[in-house]
Amino acid sequence: MQKLNIFLLCFITALAVACNSGGEDALPSSTSAADSLSKRTSQYGYGQMENNQKIGYWKHLFADSTIESCGRYKNNLKQEWWEYYYFGGNIKAKGKYHQGFKEGRWEEFYENGKLKSAGDYENNLRANWWKLYSQTGELTHEGNFTFNKKQGHWIYYKDGKLESEGTYEEGEAHGLWKYYNGKGELIHTFDFE
Repeated sequence: MQKLNIFLLCFITALAVACNSGGEDALPSSTSAADSLSKRTSQYGYGQMENNQKIGYWKHLFADSTIESCGRYKNNLKQEWWEYYYFGGNIKAKGKYHQGFKEGRWEEFYENGKLKSAGDYENNLRANWWKLYSQTGELTHEGNFTFNKKQGHWIYYKDGKLESEGTYEEGEAHGLWKYYNGKGELIHTFDFE
């Protein structure tokens, strides 16, 4: 009788996990369904634990069991490739981590699936050349970041055409800025000195 109860408990737990995962792989054997379900608040996750630290592949889930994010941990820090999703399932962001910090190329998306921004991170800060887009997918501006602040030359577009360009220093507009009409003709300048 006890074997039958254990079998039924295991069967029901496995069935519940399969239903909650939306066709994804079952929970890793190192994490029981009860442990995972007890972590539910607005979201919960599952993956491997070693010495009370997250390691290996993890999935973080919304309360309805759809994926909020997935990626790898090493020594409890996000590592390597990660993806984030909106509640409806569309991709929100993707990129790499190194020792818990965003590093290298990242892309962020609007909920409609259109690219929102693309650029590099260094030690969790925006760096180098970034491109930013409207919700319709048009490039709105592009330029350089240093330590998460706009730095150097930036270009702004309206309806796909050059609207303005100029320089930033430490996140503040600086020097001569040029403004253009819808035909790309220079119509105004302003010096931010």
